[in-house]
Amino acid sequence: MSTIKFGIKSFKLKSYKYIDLGISENHNSKSRIEYHQNYFHLHFLPLFPTTKTLKIRKEDNLLYDLPNDLNLQIKNSIKTVPKTPWYSFSGPILLILSTVIYFGVISFKKGSRKQYHETKYELKTQQNIKQLETLNSSDYIKLITSRNNGLEGQFIKIEKLKQDSILIKKLNTNLGSSDKVSHKIKSYYFENKNVLDSIWIHKGLLRKAICTNYDSLHKDLEFGIDFFNDGNYYLISGIERIDNGPAIKSRGTGSFGKSLIMELFNFGAPCHLVKIENIEGDVEWTQNLPLFIKTNDKSNYFYLEGINSKEDSHYAFVLYLETENKELFKYHLSGKNLDLNVRRIE
Repeated sequence: MSTIKFGIKSFKLKSYKYIDLGISENHNSKSRIEYHQNYFHLHFLPLFPTTKTLKIRKEDNLLYDLPNDLNLQIKNSIKTVPKTPWYSFSGPILLILSTVIYFGVISFKKGSRKQYHETKYELKTQQNIKQLETLNSSDYIKLITSRNNGLEGQFIKIEKLKQDSILIKKLNTNLGSSDKVSHKIKSYYFENKNVLDSIWIHKGLLRKAICTNYDSLHKDLEFGIDFFNDGNYYLISGIERIDNGPAIKSRGTGSFGKSLIMELFNFGAPCHLVKIENIEGDVEWTQNLPLFIKTNDKSNYFYLEGINSKEDSHYAFVLYLETENKELFKYHLSGKNLDLNVRRIE
């Protein structure tokens, strides 16, 4: 077992000849007077300086203490005492430097993570805004409350559109925040459509329910739209078109490197993957097609696997999906590594 070594050591600050100090030559001319800085050390590391002392280095190159009278005489002869060097405080300096570097790295990583989430949120927000322009009666809108008060499972079903007016139905489901807008929402709608509350709203209200400021989401602010006059202010979290086709979403997991594996959900109708068309990148997809893709829930998924991928290189491709009634749907997937954007091509 190793032991902790500590104590007092010293290093030379300055060396003098007797003649430099105005002392007579009755001393050995080969001996030298040295000013030393004592310091407290832990192992090899100086922690802090203590006192300064005078030593004599003799012909054998060893240090000896000075006699008291000679020590006093030499001290009086030295007009300027050497200063304590900064490296006497190496321990505290390294500690402070390490602390600054540590918290600097933490701050940098935190800033990088924030930037990453801000970028993803901005892309999602722009996608939501774009989807508002092409709403139809197959669209479901997931809502969150601006104060994040734990109210979950709130959705809007687009029922009818008439110029700038929209008839919406309120879906108060029991699905949690991790559930996607999916076939479950569609099933809930058809089971309860005759008893769901409905209201006509202006299309512009939906635009006001999209928060474009990422930082505002994490502040205790009340903003958004009280669609249903229930005292809750809602923001749009996502828009999903759930018709008779598949609804593909990224699971956000898999692996990347020389081979790329991405795990995906299908929250819509079951289908067959009949074609993968590369738009950007050189990934060679190894799936045997057609590949049957069933309707998934949170606990199961399907995956795509390709070779000849490059880490941090951008890729883009289109999935051609055919349902049982021979309808063809296309999904555009793009990103790098496992940071994936998925959207349906209309």
